[in-house]
Amino acid sequence: SVSPIPINNVLRLGQEEKIIQVASGPNADRDKAVMAVLLDHGLRASELAKLTWDRLYQEPDGRWTMTFIGKGGKPARMRVKPRTMELVLKLKGARGTEPFICAEPGVPLTRQLIWSIVTRWGKAIGSPVTPHGLRATYISSIYMRTRDVRKAQKMARHGSLSSTERYLRQDVRDDED
Repeated sequence: SVSPIPINNVLRLGQEEKIIQVASGPNADRDKAVMAVLLDHGLRASELAKLTWDRLYQEPDGRWTMTFIGKGGKPARMRVKPRTMELVLKLKGARGTEPFICAEPGVPLTRQLIWSIVTRWGKAIGSPVTPHGLRATYISSIYMRTRDVRKAQKMARHGSLSSTERYLRQDVRDDED
């Protein structure tokens, strides 16, 4: 018996773009970039908080790749989606060992600030989503596109298939019945 992530903590279909678009105010660009990284790449809040520019590099084809230390100290590597880079580059942040996304110039994000950003904009669209819920949204969307739970497991960097299955949205699980 799999204990799933609560359904109210995962964005429903169509809400992924809405939560990014609704961000406004003086920190809108930062908030949009934070949510794009979580939605487009499935990073944990702690992974995003520790990500620095020296962990990214631009490929000869112009695309960006990030390397980071995941849960359990496991190294991970992933291509950065164009939307994410477009939003992050709008921030005009520093490079080198500076944070990938800053709370304010030169100040790294914290897990608590990431939580605050996601829950604020989740409430604005009527969804009590958390950063962990955005990770579940990411994993569910991979599964919905591929119908391959092993692919979703690999992209989520899970050691166990049952861990990945817990992240699948209820509507995804119901779709299989």
